[in-house]
Amino acid sequence: MKDLFAKWLRPSNSSNSVVPSQLAPPTPAPQTLIASASGEGALVNIGTIANSTIVYGSMTVNEAGSVPRALLSFDDFSVRLKRSPVLSYEGALVGRDQELEQIRQFLGGEGRVLFVLGPRGIGKTRILLALPRLVPPGTHLWFVSGEASAAAIEQAIAGLSREERHVLVVDDAHRFGSRLDQVREALVEPTLAGKIQVVYAASNVYKRDLLDALPPLGRKELCSIELGLLAPTDINTLLQSPPCAIQSEKARFTLIPIAQGNPLTAVIAADLVRQGLPLSGLSNDEVLARYFDQVVHELEAKSAVSSAKISAYLAVVSALGTIELADARLRGQVQLVTDLTAVEEEHLIAYLVQARYAERFMGAVKLSSEVLSDHLLVDYYFRPGIHKGDYRAMILRPFFDQHLKQRDILTVLARAALKGERAAEAVLDQVLDELRTSIATHDIHQCYMVLFWLDDVALLHPSGVLLLIAPIIEGQV
Repeated sequence: MKDLFAKWLRPSNSSNSVVPSQLAPPTPAPQTLIASASGEGALVNIGTIANSTIVYGSMTVNEAGSVPRALLSFDDFSVRLKRSPVLSYEGALVGRDQELEQIRQFLGGEGRVLFVLGPRGIGKTRILLALPRLVPPGTHLWFVSGEASAAAIEQAIAGLSREERHVLVVDDAHRFGSRLDQVREALVEPTLAGKIQVVYAASNVYKRDLLDALPPLGRKELCSIELGLLAPTDINTLLQSPPCAIQSEKARFTLIPIAQGNPLTAVIAADLVRQGLPLSGLSNDEVLARYFDQVVHELEAKSAVSSAKISAYLAVVSALGTIELADARLRGQVQLVTDLTAVEEEHLIAYLVQARYAERFMGAVKLSSEVLSDHLLVDYYFRPGIHKGDYRAMILRPFFDQHLKQRDILTVLARAALKGERAAEAVLDQVLDELRTSIATHDIHQCYMVLFWLDDVALLHPSGVLLLIAPIIEGQV
C-alpha cells in the first residue's frame, strides 16, 4: 500500500494528471455575460402565484455552449423534480401542518437563515414545493441551481434588485460545498441587508458544516426545523393519494410498517406493489434494493448490456461523483473496470439519461438522484456480507493510481462516512493514514496537492484530516 500511495503523489506523464505546477483549483470557465435586464434576454420576468410574487423567468447568459442557470424559478425547479424517475414529488403533503406554519412565520419575520433538516426521503424537497403559498406578497422566490458554478451563482445574486425582498432556496445544500460561500456573501452584502432570506434543505448530519459556512448570526436570525417520521395515519393517507393510489386497505396496512414513517419508502413500496412484487416483511433498505434491481433489469432490457455491467457502471459513477465525458483517460479506465466497450458505455449513458436516472451537465454525466447514488455506493461496496464489488480494486487502485478523480473519490467517501457508513469510514481513515505517511517523504508542492484533494473532506471528516495536515502546519514536511 505504501508504494501505491507514493505513486499517487508522483507526477504522471499524462496531460490530465495533477502535477505540482497545477496545484491550484482548475481555472474557471470564461465568465458569463448577463443579458439585458428587459426584453427577450431579461434576467427575470415577474408573475404571480398564490398571492406571492414569483420569478418565472430565469437568468439567461451569453456564452458559447450550454451554461446552467444559477437561479431557477419555482416553475423551473418543480419541472426538474418531475423528471426524476426515482422520487415522486407530486403526492399529497401530509403530516406537516406544524412545519408549514413555522416556515410561514419565518418568511414573514426578521429571520435570515432557515434550516429544513431530515434524513433521506423524509420529504425535505417536497415541503420546499409548498413555499410559493408561504412567502409574503412581493417576495421573489429563487432556487439556487445545483449545476451552476460559483461564479454563476455570485453573478446572479449580484443582479438581484436591492429594492425588493428575495428568498434563496438551496436544496441538498450539503452538495454545494464551497459554492455556499456565494450565498454567505449575499447575507453580509450591505446593499442586500434586510432583503435576503435563505432556506437550506439538507440531511441532519450536515447541520454543523452548514452552520460553519454561515456568517455570525443572532439567535433570532437562525431557525431550524427538523422533519420527523410520519405517523402511521399520515402514511396511510399518502398511500391512498395519487400517485400511490393504493385502494386496498390490506395492501396499505402491509406497507405501513415497511415504510417506518418514511414517505419515500412508502412511495417506492407502493410502486413495487403495483408491479405485483411481494414485499411483506422487507426492511427499508431491502425495499430500496428490490427497487433498484428493477431499475437494472429495465436498463438491461433496453440497452442489451448485461445486468452485471450495468450495476458495476452505476456503482463506479456513484463512487466518482461524475464522469467527465471529454476525458478519454477517465472513460477508458471506467470501461476497463466495468468491462464495458466504448460503444456499450455510450449506449448505456444514452439510456440512463433518457430514463432520467442520470443527467448530463457541463460536459459530465452524473446520477440524477442522491438516493440512488447513496444506495448504490453502500450496497455495492460496503454492505456487510452482500457487497458485490471490492472498493479498493474498483476505485482506489484504478483511479488514484492513474491520477484520476482523487478529490471527488475522497469527498464521496467522506459523505458516506458522515451518514454513518462504518465500512466507508474505515476505508477513508486508512486512505488518510496512508497519505499522511506518504507526504512525510515528499516536498511541499506535493503536500499542497494533497491539501487540494482534501478541501471538501475537511468539512465532512475533520478529525482524520487534522491528523494528516498537522505535520504540514507544524513545518515538519
